[in-house]
Amino acid sequence: MADLPPPVTLVTGPEDLLRDRAVAEVLVQARAADPDVQVHDLSVVGLEPGRVTGLASPSLFGELSVIVVRDVAE
Repeated sequence: MADLPPPVTLVTGPEDLLRDRAVAEVLVQARAADPDVQVHDLSVVGLEPGRVTGLASPSLFGELSVIVVRDVAE
């Protein structure tokens, strides 16, 4: 099994391309560790309270999960 990515990675900056590359790199690391990783790509606009907490909760089967929250600066 490959090394897991850090539990939390914060990617910020004005350049969309660089942000997308950084997120893609974390996804590559997560998929190397678990090819069946669940990826949740969310926008903060319209995000319901408790949604991220629910997605971040441990699952019964211990699957790896990546949560990407976009548009935080808006």
